[in-house]
Amino acid sequence: MNLRGLAIGLVLGAALGSGPVLLYRLSSQAPGSAGSPTVEHAPEAVPSPQRSQATGSGASNPAAAAPRVPTSRPETPASPPPARVGTQQPSDSPAVASRILANLAARQAKGFPPPRQGLLGDRDLTRALAQAEELVATGRLEEAHRFLSDVYFGPELTAEQRSQLARVLEPLAEQLLRSLDPAYYGPVHVVQPGDTPARIAAPFRIPYQYLARLNGFGRYIRVGQRLKIVRGPFDVLVELGQFELVVLLHGRFIKRYPIGIGRDGSSPTGLFRVTQKVVNPTWYPAEGGIVPPDDPRNPLGTRWIGIGGSYGIHGTREPESIGKAASRGCIRMHNRDVEELYDMLVEEHSRVLIRP
Repeated sequence: MNLRGLAIGLVLGAALGSGPVLLYRLSSQAPGSAGSPTVEHAPEAVPSPQRSQATGSGASNPAAAAPRVPTSRPETPASPPPARVGTQQPSDSPAVASRILANLAARQAKGFPPPRQGLLGDRDLTRALAQAEELVATGRLEEAHRFLSDVYFGPELTAEQRSQLARVLEPLAEQLLRSLDPAYYGPVHVVQPGDTPARIAAPFRIPYQYLARLNGFGRYIRVGQRLKIVRGPFDVLVELGQFELVVLLHGRFIKRYPIGIGRDGSSPTGLFRVTQKVVNPTWYPAEGGIVPPDDPRNPLGTRWIGIGGSYGIHGTREPESIGKAASRGCIRMHNRDVEELYDMLVEEHSRVLIRP
């Protein structure tokens, strides 16, 4: 969803007894591309999961790099040569920095909520939730989801307010994503001879693993089977100060996860793009050496999602570090959470916006 031009106002009608009214304006741009899946003659089976290969040399992409990247070196994952990550840092040239900031400003208006403004009172939240409940009761699920997403990303929220909204938003988003109604985030595909999950998913910018999760199938699909397709890509918003990562689809709230961040302000901020995905990553410490995936010294957990400049989102062997500033700069997640996130993001298409 394109949130450019979004205007949110909470009109507190306590004096009139009418409750709050959320005012918003959304652009009419249709989310995602609706290209038809390519059908070729191939076995009707999910491809065997493999480690994704790097998409670049490890150098920062100026169009996707952060405007501020700390100088400390984070955990660095494995990657077949020459795609070893973490060997170069983004250029600090003023001209490059200017282009990065310009690109960031332009892209922030496309698919990400604007910075938070104002506060939300508990009574206002209660009324907003009641208003959403009325929308759901009358079958207006998509409107309720949009409404509460705007509430979630509009004002500053307390931890309890975030939890209250997420408890309603997450199951609502899941219901819409799984709905066979094509009006909700994507069409239904009827499996044809020669289809594979990977070929069905690719035109919609979602991984085949997410297609499998969404439709609940294992290694095989069958001719005539109806599969719900979601038009991606999914994006990610990280709010470091809240130790929170939120998955977005066209600017709307899908799911949130707790995270760990870099100690001493070492996590970067700005707009990035997913550049690399690795299952069971090997760790290359900045001090040298190679630490294999099953080594207790490896801090990367079960998944690595690279975002350029040697930074990434990864799992952890230290679950107690989630909710703390303990990493070398990367974003840490519980392994079960990063595995789910890994299946939602697409290299070169999914974006990651990190805010203080």
